Amino acid sequence: MTDVRTYFRVIAYASLLSSAGATVSVPQLAGQQAEQAADETNQEITAAPARQEPASSLQGRYRLKSPANAGSTIRTAIDRALQSLPIMSRPMARARLLRSCTPHRRLRIKIDDHSGGSSLVQVWFDAHAVNARVGTSRTQRSPAGERARVLHELSGATLTQTFETIHGTRIHTLRATPSGQLELRVRLKNKHLKRDIRYSLTYDRVA
Repeated sequence: MTDVRTYFRVIAYASLLSSAGATVSVPQLAGQQAEQAADETNQEITAAPARQEPASSLQGRYRLKSPANAGSTIRTAIDRALQSLPIMSRPMARARLLRSCTPHRRLRIKIDDHSGGSSLVQVWFDAHAVNARVGTSRTQRSPAGERARVLHELSGATLTQTFETIHGTRIHTLRATPSGQLELRVRLKNKHLKRDIRYSLTYDRVA
């Protein structure tokens, strides 16, 4: 069907050129149309993929952008998740969750590449360090001070930390943005809550 429409467009264009005094054959125009279509197709196929930031762009020291706004964001996320609990249970649960979700003012990320082995990723939350090789879990203290099984996964400029504790699972997704900032997305799965606690914080690079 497309070839038929192209043929009639060529005929019409040839007639227009002829009335203007130009001499051109239908096969010539058909060939030009085909070449143009091929060029457009090749341009679509060879379009450059979106640029992905390298893992090294994660490395550096960061400072929490707005501590006041961060605290408000976390409180809102916690209160939303606590709606599934009985009213009498909420104050104690809220206090415990606020302590475990206290925003860290400073972060530092260091990635050590090893030939023939997985990279060692170290993340400091203020003075507390969490380190693990990519793809290999190990037991240590989480940023909230809980004993946890920690797993690091690295994809481009995104680091995912998974902390498995007796209370549930905490997932950190740290992503380096093109503007040089660090986005920290937190997802907290607690076995006592029907809804996950989710929030996102922004850190500015300082070194």
